[in-house]
Amino acid sequence: MMAAALLLLLATAAFGCDQILFEERFDHVTSWSDSNINGLREGVWSPTLPSSFTATEWTPQHDTAPQAPESVGWNIWQWESEPNYGPGFDGGYARIAPSNYVFQGANNNYTYGGVMTSSIIPVGAACSDSLQLSFDYSTYYCPSCSVRVQFLDGSNAVMSSGSNTLSLSSSTTSNTMMLTRPSGAAGMQITLRLAATSSSWTHTSSYFGIDNLVLRNVALTPEPNACALADANTAVWMGADGSTSDADNWCNGVLPTDRSVRFACPSSMTKCIVILNAQTAVMDMHVDANVLLVLRQRLTVYGTATVLGDLAARAGSSSSYPLEVPGNMTIHGTFRLVDGRFEAGNITLLGDFYTARYHDRYAYIGHRANLRFAPSSPRTYTMIGRTSYPTFGESTFYLNGNTHLDIVGGWNGARTMPEMVLDAGQVSLHRMGTFTATVAFSYGVHITNQGVLDVGMDGSYVRDHFTCLNGSLSTDQESLFRVLTTTALFAKTCTVGTNVTLRFESGSTIFETELYQAEQLWVQGGYVDLLPGISLPSLTSILMTGGVLTLPATAALNGLTEVQVSSGTLRSWTSLDVGRVVLSTPGTDDGSLEIAENLQIGDLVHYGGYLTGLRNDVNVSISGSLQVLSSSPKYLYSCQLTLPDSTTTNFNSGSHYYVTNGASMTVPSNATVAVLMSGQRFFSSSTATGSPEAMLINYGQVIFTRQYKESVLSLDAGLINHGHVRVTGGELQLSASAYVTGNITIDQEAQLRFRSYTSTGCSSAECGFQKYFTPTSRLLGSGFILAADSFPVDIASAFIDPRLRVRQTAGGIAYQLNAPLYQAEPVTVSSGVLSVDGSNAEFLDLSITGGTVILKENVIIDSLTMTAGTLRINGAAQINNMRWLGGSIYGVKTNNLHIINMSICGSARHCGIANGHLIT
Repeated sequence: MMAAALLLLLATAAFGCDQILFEERFDHVTSWSDSNINGLREGVWSPTLPSSFTATEWTPQHDTAPQAPESVGWNIWQWESEPNYGPGFDGGYARIAPSNYVFQGANNNYTYGGVMTSSIIPVGAACSDSLQLSFDYSTYYCPSCSVRVQFLDGSNAVMSSGSNTLSLSSSTTSNTMMLTRPSGAAGMQITLRLAATSSSWTHTSSYFGIDNLVLRNVALTPEPNACALADANTAVWMGADGSTSDADNWCNGVLPTDRSVRFACPSSMTKCIVILNAQTAVMDMHVDANVLLVLRQRLTVYGTATVLGDLAARAGSSSSYPLEVPGNMTIHGTFRLVDGRFEAGNITLLGDFYTARYHDRYAYIGHRANLRFAPSSPRTYTMIGRTSYPTFGESTFYLNGNTHLDIVGGWNGARTMPEMVLDAGQVSLHRMGTFTATVAFSYGVHITNQGVLDVGMDGSYVRDHFTCLNGSLSTDQESLFRVLTTTALFAKTCTVGTNVTLRFESGSTIFETELYQAEQLWVQGGYVDLLPGISLPSLTSILMTGGVLTLPATAALNGLTEVQVSSGTLRSWTSLDVGRVVLSTPGTDDGSLEIAENLQIGDLVHYGGYLTGLRNDVNVSISGSLQVLSSSPKYLYSCQLTLPDSTTTNFNSGSHYYVTNGASMTVPSNATVAVLMSGQRFFSSSTATGSPEAMLINYGQVIFTRQYKESVLSLDAGLINHGHVRVTGGELQLSASAYVTGNITIDQEAQLRFRSYTSTGCSSAECGFQKYFTPTSRLLGSGFILAADSFPVDIASAFIDPRLRVRQTAGGIAYQLNAPLYQAEPVTVSSGVLSVDGSNAEFLDLSITGGTVILKENVIIDSLTMTAGTLRINGAAQINNMRWLGGSIYGVKTNNLHIINMSICGSARHCGIANGHLIT
C-alpha cells in the first residue's frame, strides 16, 4: 500500500515537473521602417570575434548599427535581405552573417566566421535537472558550425560541468540536445559559432540560422489511463514528445491510419511536440490544447477535426501538401504554415495564424481552401511576403468582426490573394519601406456587415467580382485601387474613403453609393453606371482613360470641377456645370463626351475627339476659354456650342474640326475667333460631302488668316453672320448656305469663293444652300470674290466696296441693289449668271467669256470685252467702250442701249463677229 502510494507520489512529481523554461520563435517584426529592411539587426555579436582568432586578423567588411534585440537578446535577421535561405523558418530567425568578418590568409584562402550568443536564460527554478533543448536550424557552406550550451553560476561565471556542444553540417532540419543541469546552476547561454575556409569569395553568402528554440524539463511517463478512449476505430496518442510512425507512442500499438485519432499529452505537461513523419489519412481528429502537432508529411482528414492545441505544417518543399482537409477543421490554438500547401474544405481559425509565406518562399495556402477567421476576441493576423503568393483557385477567406488581416508587402510586383469575404472583418494592405508591392484579389471581394478593406497598398486590384453592400474602402494615405472585375456593385451603404481613388478597368459596375467621400472617379475600361438619384457631393474630378461611364438624369454632382476624357466615353443624362473639361490627349481623338442635358463649362481644352449632343437642342456654354490644341481631328455633333464672350478663341492647330448633325457654334458679340487656314476641314463632316445642316453663328468677329500663300479653308457649314467676318489672306470657301446681315471683309491678298455644296438628291436652292446678303450687310476690302456656286448668290448689300475684284466661273451672283454699285476693279464672267438688279450700277471693266450677264436699269459699263456668252439688256444701259468678238446680245431693240465706241474686229487680218449674234 505504501509502495503504491510512493509510486503515485513520484509519478505526480514527475508530471508536475514539466515546464517550458525558454521558448523563442522569431515570428514577428515590430517595425517596417526602411532601416529595418536591408541588413536587419545584424551586428549584436558577443564576443565580437571568435575566440580562436585575434582581432588583427579580422577586418569588418561593412558596419551596421546594432538594433535593439528581441526577447532574450537574440540578433534577429529577416530573410528579406538574403536570397539564399532554406525552409523551416517561421517568420524570421537568429542568424550569423559570416560575410561581416573576412580574413584572407595563406594560399589566398578566405576565412569566414562569427559567433552569436544569447542573453542569460534563467534555469535555477527548473523543477528537474533533466533538460531538453529543441530547435530548427539551417546552414549554408558551414563545415564548422556548432551550437554550444554553457551553464552559469549565481555570479554568471561559466561552470566547468554541464556544457554541451553539438556540431552541425550544412543542412536544414530540426535537432534536440539533452542536457543535465549541474548543481548550483542559475542560468545558461546558447552560443552559435560559424567558421569556414574557402578559396571562393562567393562563400561570403554562408550563414547559420536558428529558430523555434524550446528549453524544457523532460517528461518521464505518459498520463495514466490515457488509453481508456482507444478502441478498434480510434487511435489514441499516449506518448509525450515523439513521432506518429512509432507504434510505442500509440495505445495498444495501433497506428492512426484510416481511423479516428486523438492526440492527448499528459496533463502535467505544458506542451508536447508530436511529429507526423509519414503520410496519414484519418477520419475524425481531436488534438488537445497542450499538443503541438507538426506535419512533416501529408495529413488527410476526411471527417471533422478539432484542434484545441497548435498545428504546424512543415512539408519541406513547395510541391508537398502537408494538410488536406476534405471535411471540416477548427483550430483553437496556433496554426503555423511553414512550407508546402494545404487544401481544405473548411478550416475555421479561432487562434493565431502564421504562414511562413511571409518569410519563406515554400509556404502555400493551396487550392480549394476555405479559411474562416473566427476569433472570439479582436485578433490581428499578419501575412507578409517577398516572393509570389500562390494561386488561390476556388479558395475563400471569411473574416468575422474580430478579425484583422494585415497584408504587408515586402516585395515588388503583384501577389495573388484568395476570394475575400469581409463579414464585419477588416483587411489592411500596406508596404514595407520602398517596395512597390501590390495585392491582387484575383477571385473577388465581398464586403458586408461593416467590413473594411484598407487599400493602403497603392495599385492593388480586384478581379472576378466585387460587392460592397454595407462596408467601406478606406486608407490613411492617397492610394489607387483598381477594379478589373466582371461585375461590381457599390451599394448605397458602401463607403469609399477620402484618400481612395477607384479606377474601373473592365466588366460592368453598378455604382449607387452616396457615401463616396473620394474626390476622383477614374474609368479606364468596362461599363460603369451610376444609378438614378445618386448624390456625390465630394466628387470633384472624373477621369476617363477608357470604358464608358454613364451619369443618370437625376444625379447630383454639384461639386464636380474637372472632367477629363482622355479616351472612352462619358455619357451624361444630367445637366452639368464643370470648371474644366479636357477632351482626348495630344495626338489622339479617343475621348468622347456625350450629353443629353445642357452643359456649362468654364474652360474646354479640345485635343481631339467628340463633343456630342444626344439631342439636337442641347446647349454647351463656355464661360472661360476654348483651347483647340494638337493636330488630331475634333468633332462637334448635334449640340449648340456657345463660345466664351470677351475672349479670343484660336483655331490654329491645323487639325480638322468637324461639325455635323445639326450642331452649331455661336460667337458672342464681344468674342473673337481666329482661324489659321492650313488646308484643314473647318465646320465639315468627316465625309467629302460636307455638313450643310451645321451652322457657324457669328455676332462678334471671325478672322481667317493664311498659314501659306495658297492656303484654302472650306467652311462647309452654314454661315449666319451678324458681326464681322474678315479674310486676311488665302481663300475662304463658303460651301453651304450663308445669311449675312453684318460685314465681310476680303483683304487684298485674300479670296472669298462662293462654292456649291453637292449632295445626292439636292439640285436646287430649296435644299437650303442659298447665300443671301441682306440690305444691312456690307462687302468690304480689295480682294477677290470668286463665284463658283451652282445656286445664285443674292447680294442686297448696303455697300459693296468698289475695290473688290469679281471672277465668276460658275453659278451666279445676283446684285439685288438698294444702293449704288460702283465696281472699280475688273469683273470677269466665264460661266453662270451675273445679274444686276437695281439702278445706278457702274462697272469700270467687265469681261464676258461665257455665261450670262443681265443688266437692268441705268447700268454704265466703261469697258466691255465680250468673246462668248450672253449679254442681256433689260433696261437702259450705256457702254462707253465695247469690243465684241463673239457671243450674243439680247434686248437691243426693245431697250435703250447706248454704245459710244464699239469695235467688232477680231484681228488686223479679220474683221467681223466670230460666232456672234445681235438680236434686236
